[in-house]
Amino acid sequence: MIATTHPLAAVAGLSALQNGGNAVDAAVTAAFTLAVVEPFNTGLGGDMFALTWSNKDKRVRAINGSGPAPAAATIAEMRRRGISESIPETGWLPVTIPGAVGGLGTLLSEQGTMSFEEVLHPAIRYADKGYPVPQVMAQQWQDSEPLLSSTQEACDQYLFNGKAPRSGELVRLPLLAQTLRLLAEGGPESFYSGPIAQAISRHSAQHDGLLTAKDLSDYSPEWVTPISTNYRGIRIYECPPNSQGIVALETLNILESYDLQELDPASADLRHIQIEALRHAFTDAFDHVSDPNHEPVPVARMLSQEHAESRRKMIDMRKVRPHPKTSRLSDGDTVYVTVVDKDHNAVSLISSLYFGFGSGVVAGDTGILMQNRGVCFNLDIAHPNCLKPGKRAYHTIIPALATRDNNLYLSFGLVGGHMQAQGHVQLVNNLVDFGLDVQSALDFPRFRLHRDTTVTLEDGHPAGVKSDLASRGHILTHSIADSTKFGGGQIIAVDTDNKVLLGGSDPRKDGCAIGY
Repeated sequence: MIATTHPLAAVAGLSALQNGGNAVDAAVTAAFTLAVVEPFNTGLGGDMFALTWSNKDKRVRAINGSGPAPAAATIAEMRRRGISESIPETGWLPVTIPGAVGGLGTLLSEQGTMSFEEVLHPAIRYADKGYPVPQVMAQQWQDSEPLLSSTQEACDQYLFNGKAPRSGELVRLPLLAQTLRLLAEGGPESFYSGPIAQAISRHSAQHDGLLTAKDLSDYSPEWVTPISTNYRGIRIYECPPNSQGIVALETLNILESYDLQELDPASADLRHIQIEALRHAFTDAFDHVSDPNHEPVPVARMLSQEHAESRRKMIDMRKVRPHPKTSRLSDGDTVYVTVVDKDHNAVSLISSLYFGFGSGVVAGDTGILMQNRGVCFNLDIAHPNCLKPGKRAYHTIIPALATRDNNLYLSFGLVGGHMQAQGHVQLVNNLVDFGLDVQSALDFPRFRLHRDTTVTLEDGHPAGVKSDLASRGHILTHSIADSTKFGGGQIIAVDTDNKVLLGGSDPRKDGCAIGY
């Protein structure tokens, strides 16, 4: 079974499974296809993270395919350019080294069975022959017309007669197809040290960017040790820092001592506890999460039961406890893939350009949209997440896995910037505490924390919940018309009793779950 944020990517991954490929083959196939059919959310110029489950070894592994800042990216250089508060969201300055191609290539070479050319075939076909744009993607593309109009390359390659494609319109990306063919022929090396690298670094130099050919050639993804916690007998796995997966785990640790099963799943009491626990976890993450290769991150302490208890004691059921402003909570745009193969090996994979269409930069005539992950760095030199050459930023994208009795139970993820950690918590609560099936868990109304300590409740909450929360001091905003702002999730669950797979796909996105 496979579930992704786009049906064409799901079918591409399913075909890999039907042709004898394993979960990794299918996930990598789908991820490259998504780089073509969801260019608003992901691409070759972005990052990726993945968790893999080996059913034979009963082992979870994690790969960090996020790229660091270029060697020339220093706080002093930003000051020289007149930038003191935050890195710009567009242009070449927020561009970090793209890690997705390297991460996917490493994942495939070490755990897959198919060739790089085979997994790229569907992506090349869609870029060359075209694909119809679905409804959600069409709206996101349309909203990005001003960004894409700001540079000639983006306008020429991602707008059509100056306009975004409408729902159902066929889109072809011939220059991206050419790049994908080079990638199929030369493998990841062509991206980091071959002709693709040369094209990217040349365009950066032409536009006073910081990314160089050496930055690209020096890059390599990293296998890292996953982090986890036990929540009511379920072992939940996340990627470690620089990922924000620790937010979800710390929050679940705080929630575990509450009898949540006794509460209504959309009640004001439950929402109050969840919101307060998440605020504490985000505060801890923004204070400490960074690249552990550059700054120590107190993971063990943050995930300890003692720390969870100290945070739990700060939650007052009657009122909001003051929290520091979480000024770095953002939306972000991402794609997610989950696959479970016939042997019950699993991959939970996520990739992103960060903001929609990333930095808005297309690297010359390559068709490659460059991410703007550099905006996540802090420009305060005393902060753990401060900008430094070769350092990875605090990262929002997080895949997840869960086991029960040392067997695979869930492979899941949810897209949407800082909504991801919030969504993981809400999905786990829906599945584990309230016993919802995978589709109902995804469909259930959500809440979202914002950067200024406000909260939005999605439509569908019972009457009176908003006023009850307001009486406790929560600052609630009006409903968000765009349901994608509450994230979009995909889940595959293993029903060991009936020996079947159960898939769910979020109605807030264009995706689907499909199996055979």
